[in-house]
Amino acid sequence: MTESDLKSLVESFCTNVQSQERMVRQRALKDMLELVHKDLSPEQAPSLFDETYLHILRCYADRFEMVRNLAITLVSELLQKLPPNDFYLSYIIPVVTRRLGQPETIEDSEEIRLQLLEQLEEIVRKYADPEGTRGDPLLKSYDNLVDILAKTLRDPFPAAQKQSCELVQLLAQSTPSMHYRAEALVGPASTALKHRHSANRIAAIDALGQLALHIHSNSDCAMRIIVDMSPLLMDSVPFVRRACGRVGCMMLVKLRDRYSLFSRILPLVLNW
Repeated sequence: MTESDLKSLVESFCTNVQSQERMVRQRALKDMLELVHKDLSPEQAPSLFDETYLHILRCYADRFEMVRNLAITLVSELLQKLPPNDFYLSYIIPVVTRRLGQPETIEDSEEIRLQLLEQLEEIVRKYADPEGTRGDPLLKSYDNLVDILAKTLRDPFPAAQKQSCELVQLLAQSTPSMHYRAEALVGPASTALKHRHSANRIAAIDALGQLALHIHSNSDCAMRIIVDMSPLLMDSVPFVRRACGRVGCMMLVKLRDRYSLFSRILPLVLNW
């Protein structure tokens, strides 16, 4: 696609996506999504983002669910072609935080909340730097990500809660800065241990195991994690009990306070 063609399409998009008519906005997002998916080169992606991001991100708060869905999908497609520069996160993450990370529930659609969490997973995977060799691109967005997870770990929608637990695990493996606020996620993640779905309980166990490894200065918090998990040693689902054992083994190998907590961790391992 030539630069002149792209410029013309961008101008048309920016006009239509601001229309008062839902169908016009929806069509503009669909057309741009198709363009990005099929015709946009990685070299053209940064300039397209610069010219359109304000209009696209504004659609995250559109009152119509389909428009929000298309806007989120469009940003995800753009992210695949953008370079891993944390400049882009400074625009995207705060918008997601306003939808998911507030004390009150702003995003009322369960499916959209799940979609936003899946987008965050894509972002964390793209910007992962576990050793900090690239300066930890996720650090600037870390507080926002924790605020989001502190809310969504208690999400009443089971799929969103499970996705949040998995995102905790991924974040812990993707940034060397997880220890800064790992404790803030222990309480929210522990609530999922009592979920009626065994998959959620397993995801919560794995998330808490990762959090325990990143709590550097509070052995009481690590103790709380072990105590909260212990009742699941009697869970009716074998895979839940196995998850407790798996996390117990990981703690015996990697936990900083494993020697002082040995007697507490050992029952998790013996149950495996």
